[in-house]
Amino acid sequence: MTRRQKQAKNAAEHRHMRDRILRLYESAPDPTREAGRGWYPAAERAIAALADAYAVGPVSAAGVVAALSPQQRWRKNLESAEAVLSGESFRALGYGANVDKAVAIAEGESPLTVLGGDKVRSFWANLIGSRTPLTIHVWATRAALGIEGFRTGVKVEQPKNGRYQRIANAYTAAACMVGEHPRDLQAICWLAVRPAAEHDRDTRYLLGLGTA
Repeated sequence: MTRRQKQAKNAAEHRHMRDRILRLYESAPDPTREAGRGWYPAAERAIAALADAYAVGPVSAAGVVAALSPQQRWRKNLESAEAVLSGESFRALGYGANVDKAVAIAEGESPLTVLGGDKVRSFWANLIGSRTPLTIHVWATRAALGIEGFRTGVKVEQPKNGRYQRIANAYTAAACMVGEHPRDLQAICWLAVRPAAEHDRDTRYLLGLGTA
């Protein structure tokens, strides 16, 4: 494939992903849009509460949460972060290497030094208030590719390297077209494609309405 052919292929992919994101956004009901816009502000409040409870800065508290985030639901993510910050890292869920990173951050290491990977570093930035990086996880990828719910037989991997950035660019372009902040549009689409029961449990937990 020539360079020009590759550029044309990437441009076509960008348009297709952007348009899928736009269609999903436009079909999302108002409560889902409001929940998406409120997801990261509520997450920032959860980070502030952790920072206050365990006498660490919000940057470090967010780093601990981000380090433990891969393959974890939000509720379990916060519970694992509390375990690390309270000195009981053996209770934290997640891959052993991620727990080690969380412990290092809790003990004073800079999140920028410890955290690796586009998704984890972007999530950390979003949790401390940045609206510019985009957390492109598997559900955000599903939204961009038009794969909703747990469609049978469809496996979606965490995007890496250039593909991660291409998906992020599609969200940014779509956000500009609808007047949303990119991280908020990503959260709206995330909530729109996840199974309703899982969405409801995590949203209620985030907003302090229970853990059922």
